Amino acid sequence: RRIGKLCRESGAGIIAFQEVRFDFNRGGKLGHSQVDHLSAELKDFQFVFQAAMTYPEGIHGRVEEGPAVFSAFPIISSDYILLPRDVDDEQDFPQRILLHAGILTPQLGMVHVFVTHLSLSETARNQSVVAMWQYMKQFDGLLILAGDLNAEPHSAAMQYLAGLAEIDGATTENFKDSWTVFHKEPRPAAPDVYEDFDARDPGLTFSTLEDDLVKRIDYLFYRSPDSVGHTSTRLVDDEGRWEDATSDHLGIVVTFQKKH
Repeated sequence: RRIGKLCRESGAGIIAFQEVRFDFNRGGKLGHSQVDHLSAELKDFQFVFQAAMTYPEGIHGRVEEGPAVFSAFPIISSDYILLPRDVDDEQDFPQRILLHAGILTPQLGMVHVFVTHLSLSETARNQSVVAMWQYMKQFDGLLILAGDLNAEPHSAAMQYLAGLAEIDGATTENFKDSWTVFHKEPRPAAPDVYEDFDARDPGLTFSTLEDDLVKRIDYLFYRSPDSVGHTSTRLVDDEGRWEDATSDHLGIVVTFQKKH
């Protein structure tokens, strides 16, 4: 309910979620399916959900987990791709996917929304961002990539997505990190960066399960046509920490509008 309240108060018309679960052995009176919980809170939204992995738990139970896109506008199409995975790499578990939803909006036309939750493995992330861009760049109009990318801005994968570095001799084109368009890069909570009780720089997104946020690993990248303007980027933070946290990550709200 708290996530639903935050989403409604944000005013967002399109919302990307990661780690949405169906868990046969959890949920109690609310039910096993988190996508049903979210749908009950966002009653006027259409949605698409795709499990990235499914595995058995217990004798009769199963768990599914994957990304979802909720939209106040019609979802015209959806699909997904499997991202590269090295089964011999313990950090590269579970399977990751890139979910795509084609959404028809009244002002911006067709918007292509992609959502993912990248691997803990640096090697897998580097391979994944290349595969993702090869898939995403074929679509016209406004492209949006949102997700928990499990990497800080200086990493090779994030530098690649921002068009600042190459992987395998290639990089993205006109793909922008929505936070740095309007804001400075926040300093992560590394040793000797902050004094005791210093306020953290705005822009850090993880983790609300500690007293202070420590790094930025959640992003919204976009490529926009000339007819669409990016007008603002902000974080969603209800100030809940530890057991009062709505999520262990902060959300990002990005606003686009048609240019006149």
